[in-house]
Amino acid sequence: MVRRIGAVLMVVLTASACGRAALIEWEAADSSSGTGGSSSSSSSTSSSGTGGAGGTGGTGGSGWICPSLVLAGPPVGVESPPFGHEQRPQIVLTEEGNEAVTVLFEWMPVESPGPVPSEIRHVTLDPWSTWPPATAPASFVATTEGGHSFAAARSLGSQLAVLYAQGTPNQSTGVVFTEQVMPDVDGAGSQIEVDSQGRRARFAAYMPGTTHLVGYARPAPGGPGSGRELDVTWVHSPPSETLVEPPWVAGCVDGPVHADGIATPDGWLVARATSFGPCEPGVPAEPPLTLNVSWFAGSNLEALMTELPGSEPLSLVELAPRGDGAWLVWRRSPDNMVGALEGARLDGQGALVGEAVTLVGQGSEPRWLDIDGVGDGLAVVWIDTIVNGPPLVAVAAFGGAGDLQAEELVPTTGWAGGEPAIIASPDGRSLLVAWSEQLGDGIADEMMLARLDCVAY
Repeated sequence: MVRRIGAVLMVVLTASACGRAALIEWEAADSSSGTGGSSSSSSSTSSSGTGGAGGTGGTGGSGWICPSLVLAGPPVGVESPPFGHEQRPQIVLTEEGNEAVTVLFEWMPVESPGPVPSEIRHVTLDPWSTWPPATAPASFVATTEGGHSFAAARSLGSQLAVLYAQGTPNQSTGVVFTEQVMPDVDGAGSQIEVDSQGRRARFAAYMPGTTHLVGYARPAPGGPGSGRELDVTWVHSPPSETLVEPPWVAGCVDGPVHADGIATPDGWLVARATSFGPCEPGVPAEPPLTLNVSWFAGSNLEALMTELPGSEPLSLVELAPRGDGAWLVWRRSPDNMVGALEGARLDGQGALVGEAVTLVGQGSEPRWLDIDGVGDGLAVVWIDTIVNGPPLVAVAAFGGAGDLQAEELVPTTGWAGGEPAIIASPDGRSLLVAWSEQLGDGIADEMMLARLDCVAY
């Protein structure tokens, strides 16, 4: 079930009153330039997928119109075991044509003698018909090492697929994959090992049928200083057996691996921050200065379609499907500062369409965010800390040309933080957002949900 949190507090904050930087400057970004490629072949199969926090895959009509966002009602909390930290949500459309979505998150006990594994928990609900929605208590999926260590996607029927790292924060035992998680049922079902050396799950994407694309980070061979690499592989699940293909290694970086992957009608797209080719023993890793987008017509049939070099390291990479291709969103972090949030439109095969643009100017948040495609539009959620008082959950809607249509601040009763998540309703009329919020005791965190409706409908 869900817990209603107080009454709705309507807050209207203007840029001048809050002293915030302008939310959007939709103009050519001077700091980025790139090349786009093309390919002579494509597939016309229908596809959808999730990456990062798990989007719907471009729902709603092709010309998304959302001139204003309005809260459907008070935010609600997910019922979970008490005395825990509930963080890093992901939202997945449970089944094509179904109104239900599943919210997954990490749960970790508040009091522990040291680093402990997290639990992946999930709850399925229909947030679109009525608000607040009716749900069951959050169910248990599996134990994971914690800290950005799982990624979720749709699977066959109403099942969910989850890629996660086993072990403890001090000793990982590899990355495993399951596609048999049932809504509101404990357990992960049958699992298969993807990589015994894998650590951080980065994304999972689904193409209707029997195939998932998954990406994860792993330490490079050669020990400390050799960097980390992104490994991408396909998991096929025909009726007889599950097949995990050899991984495609996508670059070497010094620091966290930032990457995302989605399915489009033309195949698979993978975006990643990189420095050079696969990590090599004895060769020091370098900061990720280049943003690459690759297109796959099938397993390991890769074509580099877009390359955006820069002089500052990348600290965020996100992809979301749109009606005619995909949205690519990224951020660079000069001198460990929060840089500008930039974006670009891609065609179905990952080639850059038009100019790279600035969505949010440097010096403002968001540090952590999530995106989802809505027809040809884009929905973005982040935790806004550039205000007087507790952080708020900020939501913005952009049209197909990148024009800001609406923005809204969701009031909170506690201290919001960490990574939020967002998903659009199948008809594009509403947005569901999830975030972690510190409770009144100042110790535990609760997973919160809110629905915002487009008043154009």
